[in-house]
Amino acid sequence: MKDEARARFQIRVVVVVYRAEMARLAAVDVAPSTRLEWEDALRRRSLALLDGATADIDRRARWRSELLGLIQLARREVQGHVNGV
Repeated sequence: MKDEARARFQIRVVVVVYRAEMARLAAVDVAPSTRLEWEDALRRRSLALLDGATADIDRRARWRSELLGLIQLARREVQGHVNGV
């Protein structure tokens, strides 16, 4: 897989897994404080993965700015601002 395709795939996987895990957590019957802890941990891990993807992008790649925009959209969703990447 080429670098650009692999990076796009990794970003999308982070978002898909984040969405699935948030839906799963919403269905679990636990104390609200516990749910918040789990959601915060999921957000932190997802953001760390997106930060890693940002660091891995070749600074000279012509598609870098497009991927950085995709990562920014993913970060906003994980932070709770928007949906859909």
